[in-house]
Amino acid sequence: ESFVPSNNDGGISRYKFEGDVSDSWGFNDGTNNGVSFVDGVYGQAGSFNSSDNDSVEIPHDSSLDLSGGNFTVSFWSKYDSSNSVNSIIAKRDETVEYQFWVDGNASEMQYSSDNSGSASASINTSTEEWIHTVWVYDGDMNLYADGSLKNSVSTGGGASSTANFLIGRAGETGKHYDSTIDDI
Repeated sequence: ESFVPSNNDGGISRYKFEGDVSDSWGFNDGTNNGVSFVDGVYGQAGSFNSSDNDSVEIPHDSSLDLSGGNFTVSFWSKYDSSNSVNSIIAKRDETVEYQFWVDGNASEMQYSSDNSGSASASINTSTEEWIHTVWVYDGDMNLYADGSLKNSVSTGGGASSTANFLIGRAGETGKHYDSTIDDI
């Protein structure tokens, strides 16, 4: 069972997908580019269809950079078994600044950053069940799935970028997500 805070408690942004793509903790509201809303883990979730290029775009704000120390990124996802390589969240332009993505072909969740390298861990992407994923950077990049530590890798930390923050796609390169996301 996962803890979901009811208030900000030090967080920067939270996207609950309760019929919209607003930031329930801060001021980083998104623009909905085709995402529909379906039953989620808590209320509703965002349903992303890669063939329609569904995504959420949040204008650049330095509060969404993963630089300057420790950070945590958490989300629920339910993968379509036909997933290949798809971005869940990213802040990138022509080059990778930072990105959290799933490789359905390899059943891996991955993180990559220009400043810090990458980390990955095996997860089951073929069940079409909800998976709670938490990435914690504390000097090492730690990946938890459903409460279990899957991998810990020494990395250089996060990254900063002037690119927009994206949910469901990886910048100009595409790699649109084709599954369901809840509570980022």
